[in-house]
Parts: sequence; structure tokens; C-alpha cells
Amino acid sequence: MNHCLDGGYILTGATWSNNGNVTNNHGGADYWLVRTDENGNIVWKKCFGGSCNDELWGLSMTSDSGYLCCGVSCSNDGDVTGNHGSNDYWVAKVDKNGNLKWEKSLGGSSPDWGGYAAETNDGGAIVGGWTGSTDEDVNCQHHGNLDAWMVKLDSSHNIEWQKCYGGSADDVIDQIIPLDDGTYLFRGFTLSSDGDITDQHGNGDFWVGKTDPYGNLLWNHCYGGGDRDEPFFMKQVSDGGYILGGYTLSNDGEVSGNHSLSGYSDMWFIKISPDGTLIWEQCFGGEMDEILNDAVELPGHKFLLFGGSSSDNWGDVNCFHHGVGTDDFWLVMVYDSTTGGINDKSSDFDDLTVYPNPASDFVKFAFKGKHHISEERIQIINEMGEIIKELILPPMTNEITWDTSKTPAGVYCYFYYVGDIRKTGKIVIIK
Repeated sequence: MNHCLDGGYILTGATWSNNGNVTNNHGGADYWLVRTDENGNIVWKKCFGGSCNDELWGLSMTSDSGYLCCGVSCSNDGDVTGNHGSNDYWVAKVDKNGNLKWEKSLGGSSPDWGGYAAETNDGGAIVGGWTGSTDEDVNCQHHGNLDAWMVKLDSSHNIEWQKCYGGSADDVIDQIIPLDDGTYLFRGFTLSSDGDITDQHGNGDFWVGKTDPYGNLLWNHCYGGGDRDEPFFMKQVSDGGYILGGYTLSNDGEVSGNHSLSGYSDMWFIKISPDGTLIWEQCFGGEMDEILNDAVELPGHKFLLFGGSSSDNWGDVNCFHHGVGTDDFWLVMVYDSTTGGINDKSSDFDDLTVYPNPASDFVKFAFKGKHHISEERIQIINEMGEIIKELILPPMTNEITWDTSKTPAGVYCYFYYVGDIRKTGKIVIIK
């Protein structure tokens, strides 16, 4: 689920239904998008796909308030064209009203699985997942069984470049964050310990890598222990670092304090620096399974963690489970005691004042002096880690206003850039 700029929500997934709230299913599973208003009332709902299974795994918002969808499809009819055999990546652009604007199948004759697509500044898209193919669209050095496969599409949706990453075992990309300088940060999962992978700890690790604008790997790091550790999200936070979360079965290597019995999992929550250095890690859970699905940064260096728990008033789980053999929704508030700013050189330039904060209809960014630097900008980041607004400061100005009258209530981060200097902070919008 994603929070939209007008206060509503976009819910995504796959559906096999063709009754109730679901209409116009094309056969098998379809991509299913449901747009609601801020009160949860359905504005529109759409199925996208063909007669075979089409399963949506990743969605990101675009600059025109539309949506970029990515998943897997074995169809070659209905909305889907150009399937190469077996399963392909299927990338679909949907406008804010739920209309399909364009679609693209990517892959070869073996299974290929799309995990995530994001808009790029040049009007194209960056797409990631995994590939088992070595033909058709897949034209990169393959390392083993399943490789992570990143594809850059230009503004006409043609392949601009592509890269395979990984080792002799299975490696996947589940998320890509385009960075301001044209580079890309990806989050995935790896079972390899050779090829591109040099520091894998055991039976599968959290995996983060950074590439240059052309997909060349700059660095990659694994995080975990001797058992399986799998991530479900990565977000940039207000001090410039990144948080990742998922689950761990380990209690060695970089993982400490696991509460679960053998064969069960704890939530695992980590923070890394922009260069991939592990800053801290924490396990949360009880004797049974806990999984961390998402986290939201809050004021005061706090994080709200969302996940599931099957433990019963044991360890960190200070509540009684509601059903034997089932999972409960588990909500946890944690505090980051290490936050001090990453690469924050705010003392190197004139003080910045942000007011009112909390705000409702507008926020002003005011500076002590008039600046002569032409490249000054402020980026506003929402709770999903997405850039929702960029303010460019003209030379010789000392104040700029962000109109928040149509911005949903919530906590936002701002990043103020002057060359390689950055100041960060939080803004609370209330209605």
C-alpha cells in the first residue's frame, strides 16, 4: 500500500478472482490496483494482465502521479505483449486514473522474475529482479543459476543497458532507489559467496549494492549470519543513512540477540551508512516467528515497526497471542540512540530555519543571508522514501515556500543541498 499525494491510497497485489470487488480479470492471476480516497472509499479498481498468471510484486509512484508496476507474467495476450517464453518481467505504466499507458515484457526463454521498477530523471525506468535466461533480451555476463538482472529503459521503453550481478548460486534484486547523482542503490537477497559476492555469511543474506549511472557495480555488501536472513524493505532516513528490515534465523556473524527457538525467526532491523557500512543491528521477537515488513521514521529518532508475530508473551512480545498456529499483527516502537547525522555539514553554511513546524498549508525555509550559489535545492521525502517535491533556490534569495495545502498529513524529511554540503531535518504536516 502506498500513500498518495492527495491523501488517498493505492493498494496493490495479485488477484485470481472475477467477482465481488474484482472485475474484468483476464484469466489466472492479474495485477490488481485499487485506488481509494483518504477514508478508504474505492475511487477506481483495475485488473491488468492476460490469460496466464500475472503477479504484481513492486509498485512505485511517478512524477506525474501515476504508477510504475513490475512483476512476473507468462501471458502473451490481453494487456501483455512480447512474452519471450516461460515467465518474463512485466513492466506496466498506469496513470493516476488507472489507465494503462504502456507495458513491456523483458526476458528470455527461461524463467525471469521482475521485482521492482522505478522512474528515472530522464523519463525512463530502472527495473530489477532475477533472470534464469541467457537469450532474447538477456545479454549480460551470467554468473550462475539465477542472477540479479538490472535493466535500464529509455524514455521510449527500449533497453538502454542491462547488467547481471551475483555468483554461482541464486541472487535477486527486490528494490532499486535512483539517487540524485544518477547512480543506483539496490536491495536484494543472495545465496552466493563467489563472483560479485565476497562477504556472504551463510544460508542467504541481506544484500545491498551501488552502481554507477551505467550499471557498473561500485560496491556491494552482505549483512547477516550463518543461517537465512532475508530483507523486505530499504528506505533512506533523515540523517542520510538507510534502514533495512526483514527476518533472521541467525544468531551469529553480524546478527546478535535473536530471541527465537531453533528454526524460528526474529525481526531483524539494521541501519547502514551511504557507503554500505553497518551502523547497527537489532533483533526483536519471541520464541516463535516474527517478521518485519515495514518501518516508518518518526520525530525524535524513533521508528515504528510493522510486522507479524506468532509468539505468546515471550521475549520482546509483551502481549498474548490471539490464536494458536496463526500470526498476529505486531506493532513496535523503537528508538535510534546513535543518530548524529551522516555527512551532515550544516555548520559549514548559513543557518536554515524551517517554520511553521508542525505545519498545515505551507512551510517556509528561511536563511540568515542571501546566497550566491546557483546549485541549491531542497528535496522533500515522504514516509515511503520517495521524493515528492524539489524546491530550487534562485540566487540571492533568503526564503522559499513549500505549498502543503494539498499534502497529506504525516512526517516528511527534507534534504537541503549546497554543493556537497547537506542539512537534514523533519517536517510534520497536520490537517
